[in-house]
Amino acid sequence: MGRACHIPKCPNNCTYPNGYCDRERHRCMCKKEYAGSDCKQKASHGYWETIDTDTKSFSPPGSASHGTAIYGDTMFVIGGNFFFYFY
Repeated sequence: MGRACHIPKCPNNCTYPNGYCDRERHRCMCKKEYAGSDCKQKASHGYWETIDTDTKSFSPPGSASHGTAIYGDTMFVIGGNFFFYFY
């Protein structure tokens, strides 16, 4: 996937047996207890997810004036302003 075909559809073979590759949806389908783009992360420990920016259905709101700190294996985002309004 990607503009230069540099992103594998199912990285690390979905860390088999933690998940399997759904070739029609172009992504790993993880077992319930695993998460992440390659099913490598234990869901009970928290995990990162990749946002598909090629689709127009979701766009995260922008923010400014926030602080970020990493302590151990935890990232904290403190304060900030979101610049979107509902009318």
